[in-house]
Amino acid sequence: MPEGLQSGMSPQEFTDLIEYLVTLKQPASALTSYRGMPAEIPELATPIVVRPFFDEQLRFPHAFVQKPGDVRSGLVWFCQIPGVSDAFLAVHQTGKIWLLEKHATNDAKTLFGISPANFSTSAGPTV
Repeated sequence: MPEGLQSGMSPQEFTDLIEYLVTLKQPASALTSYRGMPAEIPELATPIVVRPFFDEQLRFPHAFVQKPGDVRSGLVWFCQIPGVSDAFLAVHQTGKIWLLEKHATNDAKTLFGISPANFSTSAGPTV
């Protein structure tokens, strides 16, 4: 509001202006739902159970940062192979591409391929 504007208004006009400006403010819930996040997330009546997708033995190794400048590595991409039931590809930041297969009795993890050396940098995968 320009400085001194209220000096040219009566107290009632100034009050009316403030009340009008308050009506223009969106409620917090309108802003959060616009961005896809509710202001409050209700608790589930029956909690869900989260189970690993693959057997624990197929877990990918974690890279630990030993000193400043070290880069952590991990999975950068995962998808089901189109048209193949229970077969998935996982790309590790180290450049290895793994074939993961789910079977009735066990799961299998085999090296599918190795991507070029410049596949990933400290900033992430190169495209």
